[in-house]
Amino acid sequence: MELDPSKFGRGGVPRRKWLVKHLCLRYSNGNNSSSKGDTGPFLDCAKALSSACCRRHRSSGRPRRLLVLVNPYGGTGKGVQTFQGTVAPVFRAAGVEFEVLTTARAGHAAEVLSYAPVQELEERFDGVVSVGGDGVFNEVVSGMLRRAAGAAGVDVDRDEDAPLPRPSLPVGVIPAGSTDTASLCVHGTADVLTAALIIVRGHRFIYDVIF
Repeated sequence: MELDPSKFGRGGVPRRKWLVKHLCLRYSNGNNSSSKGDTGPFLDCAKALSSACCRRHRSSGRPRRLLVLVNPYGGTGKGVQTFQGTVAPVFRAAGVEFEVLTTARAGHAAEVLSYAPVQELEERFDGVVSVGGDGVFNEVVSGMLRRAAGAAGVDVDRDEDAPLPRPSLPVGVIPAGSTDTASLCVHGTADVLTAALIIVRGHRFIYDVIF
């Protein structure tokens, strides 16, 4: 059966977006037999497909590499367990690489993000994720805001009325605290798995911040 995509959506049926789920390629030299010595066309096709998939992945806004800051003390103290047991498998399955930093004290996350060199943050990662309660999320947002303000030459401590520039990287939150109000506001839920899926899909929302 041959499908005509141009006809999808007619007759009151909503138009669907068709995505490739599985793709199987087989190379033949024209004699119904494969040839180990003549794989050039197959490799060229594979490289082209890989390049197209990479472009699609980048253009979709989905993250490829994330910096994850985990608070091991917040809430019930299950930040590390939450990330390793639920979030990390989702990231790996989605092909998202990540680097984990476990905070050692209050204010640690804000310090790291405020003063990390550009080559250690913007050039290496597509986003920053906090794992913990509202406290560490507040640190991450504050650190990114201070970082953006410093790059723009804005002194937020002296000029309280200065407009805050938007951070250079998006910020995500994985709930692992006691109340998880931040996750409820950002994701609409405090469910860990849902939050992880929203992050790997690259969903972004813009919020006003009082700093």
